Amino acid sequence: MMLLSKVLRELSAFSDAEVIVKEVLNVRQRILGPDHPDTMDSVCNLAAIKGALKNLEAAEMNRQNWDRRRRVLGPQHPQTVASMGNLAWTLHEMEQFEEEAAINQQVLEAHQNMYGAEHHLTLMSMNNLAWNKYGLGQHEEAVTLLCRAVKASNEAAGLGPRHPETLANTNQLAAMFWKSGKHSEAIPLLRSVAEAYKETIGLGQPATNDSMSALARVLKESGERAEAADIYRQVFEACVQVWGPANDGTLGFMKDLTDALKGMGELTAAADVEKRFNMAVLQEMGLEWLQDMTAQP
Repeated sequence: MMLLSKVLRELSAFSDAEVIVKEVLNVRQRILGPDHPDTMDSVCNLAAIKGALKNLEAAEMNRQNWDRRRRVLGPQHPQTVASMGNLAWTLHEMEQFEEEAAINQQVLEAHQNMYGAEHHLTLMSMNNLAWNKYGLGQHEEAVTLLCRAVKASNEAAGLGPRHPETLANTNQLAAMFWKSGKHSEAIPLLRSVAEAYKETIGLGQPATNDSMSALARVLKESGERAEAADIYRQVFEACVQVWGPANDGTLGFMKDLTDALKGMGELTAAADVEKRFNMAVLQEMGLEWLQDMTAQP
């Protein structure tokens, strides 16, 4: 029954899932009692569904579950700390951002005490709190937290500067710099992430594509249109080789490239890219498929 409720949640059929999880919770409370771990898991599942439905009961359920786990399991137990994280998520959904920040601070401190400053859960907690503070207008504190996360990732045993988690943290920091108007600080970080992905997993891979596309986008917005177009070209040509022309991602990067070229007034070059792309797709998939694909918004 819990498997069915999970499937329904993944299908966004939250109302149906709520009915099933309520039934499971009632059975577990009656047979196992309210303090059993399985019962507390059911409370957590029901609160998550109510949160997705914007039901105000979700925050109070998560708060009660956190109190119960803290009493039964102890304040430093992983499930207790997970309950704190669930409460923070629910508060975010309810737009209670001040209280969310207070809870996220406690989650970070708990993870630091339990696992140390360089553990991936600690780093994730730093990211959550940083963006929480950024949303509250506490930009300097937010940047400081993300800088700590990047530094810890770089220095952590088993991670290092080219580990995916470190690169993800660096991307987050670059995004925050960009949002804060610190473009000169964001671009070198984005460039370093893109280069790291190119050298470690190669062109044409999703993480490489995303990082290079992000770099090209900010370069384009900064007026560096020629370099942006060159990066879009690299990504597009790699996708043609790796995924083939008849791929939605390849189409998207072709459009990025042609838009960049048109923005520089290079209309002939843009038309040439589109012509060669259409010929490649036509050869691979046929005319009808090409017409359907290029008609997509």
